[in-house]
Amino acid sequence: MSETLKSDAQMVLKALSSILFEECYPLSRDFEPVPSNPGFYAFRYRDEILYIGIGNNLRRRFP
Repeated sequence: MSETLKSDAQMVLKALSSILFEECYPLSRDFEPVPSNPGFYAFRYRDEILYIGIGNNLRRRFP
């Protein structure tokens, strides 16, 4: 992994970690409300980033 990519990834993680939990999109344990529209997604649990991705339809990734 290049140093530029590592640096960019660290910046994204830092930005995501600074978002207040109350401002995040709520999910249930069965991932029912996962949106089907395209976009950039990050799943957090407490202070940990669980998933980061870009997708055309995230619902397809969580059956």
